[in-house]
Amino acid sequence: MAESKFTPGPWRVSAVRDKVFVGDGSVPLAIVNNVLVPPAMAAANGRLMAAAPDMYGALKHARDVMQRLNTINSLAISPLASINASYISEISTLLERIEGDDTND
Repeated sequence: MAESKFTPGPWRVSAVRDKVFVGDGSVPLAIVNNVLVPPAMAAANGRLMAAAPDMYGALKHARDVMQRLNTINSLAISPLASINASYISEISTLLERIEGDDTND
């Protein structure tokens, strides 16, 4: 599995005048301009971006747990196995989008 290419968290949000900055505390990683959107929406967008590394980690953990449960459930011939397989596929697809493909960079 690909190693993450993004700046590790935690990321923080700070606001200065008409801009919301998302960064790791030393360097801004994104600037959300609240000229085109209401300030509350810009702040909410910044918080969502700042939570991205934590959400990525939570998704990876959830997928790993679900894969282990899926193995146990399939041994017991549980209907949960097919349900978990669907969620595992969705999470894996999302993680692949996050991790990217070097051939298209």
